[in-house]
Amino acid sequence: MYKGRLIVENLSDLTVLNYLDIEKTEQIYIENNSETVNVISFTSKYIDFPFILSAGLKTIDSKGKRCFASFEETKIFFIVMKNDVMSYNKENAQEKEQVIKRCIELGVDPEEIENEEVRQ
Repeated sequence: MYKGRLIVENLSDLTVLNYLDIEKTEQIYIENNSETVNVISFTSKYIDFPFILSAGLKTIDSKGKRCFASFEETKIFFIVMKNDVMSYNKENAQEKEQVIKRCIELGVDPEEIENEEVRQ
């Protein structure tokens, strides 16, 4: 089962929500963006959920930053962008480094990824 958090404003296709069991919703103020976003804490039992989410994400958010979502399944951490699904075993530093490198190439701040893994 996948478990994570998702910024609703990063979705281009809200039907993605049909694949989630929503545990909690909250509004969070993001200081470095000076905006409030709606965040969903969720689980999903759908095996192909990472690909469903990838198809339903925006590429760029309203502030011009690359949209991504992150979640985990047991020891596997997923980072999903529009048409791109990446994952690594949280106990494998080399895998994590490769995924973070790819995220940087795609325009994601590596600190954001580190913060997301801690929040999960």
